Amino acid sequence: LIRWTPDGQSFKIQDNGKDKAIVAILKRNFNQTRFKSFLRQLQLYGFERRFKGQSRGECSHPMFIRGR
Repeated sequence: LIRWTPDGQSFKIQDNGKDKAIVAILKRNFNQTRFKSFLRQLQLYGFERRFKGQSRGECSHPMFIRGR
């Protein structure tokens, strides 16, 4: 569902819009029930989302790096 990219600089959430597991995770950890609302919340905290190319759908933030 949620995975780091190989370089550890960003992550990607696999969502097909109908996955109840994503909704359960969002509700339990982020007080959200809508995926789009969660993405907007990430933007408020300075995360950037990629929209083009192979990295489409990935989210990154300079302070959110795997292993840090």
